[in-house]
Amino acid sequence: MLLIELLRRTELIIFDMDGVLIEAGESWARADDLLLESFGIQRDRSRLGTALWGKSIREGTELILKEYGINTDLDEVVELRYRIIEEFYTTEVNLFPGVQDFARFLKDSGKKVCIATSCDPRLLAAMEPRIGLSEIFKYIFKIADVDYLSKPDPAIFLYAAEMMECPRKNCLILEDSPNGIRAAKNAGIPCIFVNTAGISLPEDLSLYILFEVSGVKDLLEIFVIQSQEEIDALE
Repeated sequence: MLLIELLRRTELIIFDMDGVLIEAGESWARADDLLLESFGIQRDRSRLGTALWGKSIREGTELILKEYGINTDLDEVVELRYRIIEEFYTTEVNLFPGVQDFARFLKDSGKKVCIATSCDPRLLAAMEPRIGLSEIFKYIFKIADVDYLSKPDPAIFLYAAEMMECPRKNCLILEDSPNGIRAAKNAGIPCIFVNTAGISLPEDLSLYILFEVSGVKDLLEIFVIQSQEEIDALE
C-alpha cells in the first residue's frame, strides 16, 4: 500500500510526542545519568534499553530503582527525577525537523490531528513557552487523562480516538518506541514506526507496523511527492 492511499482512508493521525515530535531522547538519558550519580552509581545505558520509553515518570523511576537495587523512598526519587528532566525540557528539548510543516500539510488535507503522550503535564508546561506545541496541535492528550496508565496499555490511544470522535479503524498512530507500538497493537489501531533512534523491533512488532520511516520529515516528503504524482497523473 502506498502511504498516500493510507492517508486517504485515515481520518485521524495520532502522534506520540517524545521521539516523534520532540527530540528528547538524549535529554532523558542524561537526566537518568544524573539521577543515578546522586546515588553514587555510574549508569550503564545498555541496561533497561527501551523499557523506560512510554512509561510514566513514576513507573519509569520504579524500574530504575529496581534495576539498580536502590531501596529508598520512591516519592522523593520521583520528585528528584522530575526536577532534573524538567530543567532539560525548559532549556533544550526541540521539535524534530518537519513537524510544523507536516502538521500543517495534514490539516490542509482535511485530516484531524492530535497528540497522545506519556509525557507528564508538568514537563509539557516546562517546554511550552519555548516550543509552543499547543500552537501546532490543538488537542494534546496526556497520561494524566487516563490515570497515568503507561504504554503498552492502550488507554491513551483509545482515549484520544474517543475524544476526537473517530473510529479506531480510521485512525493512524505514529510511534517511535516498542512500548508505544505495542499499545497501538493493543488498541487495534494501525501504526507507522517513526524510528528516530535507529532501534530494532521485536519480530511481532515488526510484523504489525505498516511502514518504518526515520522521521516525520521523511513522511512529509513522501506524502507531498506521492500527492504531486497523483496530480500529474490526472493531467
